[in-house]
Amino acid sequence: MASVEAAHPHVTYADLERWPDDGKQYELYDGEVRVVPSPAFLHQIVQVNVLAILRAYHKANGGAEVGTPTDIIFRENIVLQPDATFFAARTLPQLDPDGPIRCIPDLVVEIVSPSTSNWDRTRKHRIYAGHGVAEYWIIDPGNETVEILELKDGDYRVADSGWRTGKLRSAILPGLVVALEEVFYSPLTPRRSSRAKPRAARTKPKPLSKVARSPTRIRRQRGAG
Repeated sequence: MASVEAAHPHVTYADLERWPDDGKQYELYDGEVRVVPSPAFLHQIVQVNVLAILRAYHKANGGAEVGTPTDIIFRENIVLQPDATFFAARTLPQLDPDGPIRCIPDLVVEIVSPSTSNWDRTRKHRIYAGHGVAEYWIIDPGNETVEILELKDGDYRVADSGWRTGKLRSAILPGLVVALEEVFYSPLTPRRSSRAKPRAARTKPKPLSKVARSPTRIRRQRGAG
């Protein structure tokens, strides 16, 4: 999530609902309001990629995925907007399709930036763990890393992690395999990778003719003249 700044403290979700629409997105941390600016281009590309992966999984296995801006109300004074959220098929009956989301997600995803990495790894980490979110992905587009954290005994442990390439597996969603190349795919990637010429595309040396490969035949032809 992009850098954030503090605003009005000691606010509840009911207060937020009464505020006039000023075009901004807000999160609540124990009543403290945080203003969330629009994310950068690469952040949005990665978010779209992650939602596509989760959408493919839900089509095959059930469940539902949502992106931002979506309020997840953990308590009246704790309201977060994960970059991606997934509810497994078993959780869907708890959702009110016409109201705000008040049930605990099975999976949340945060896409970090240098200014928010510590925030996502500390305060949000504690909130998600403390409210029983079973799986938490931390994605760093700048370093092209993904960490899959699984909730165990009230805290998260690293269930899987990777850098740039390879595949990771969800700890709680059976059959969900995450290809890192899909997570970090960007329209800018071909331009970056085209600088290096693939080996397969290198021009092969032309084979020598049969005459040139046979010195003996060349000498005989010269002797015959």
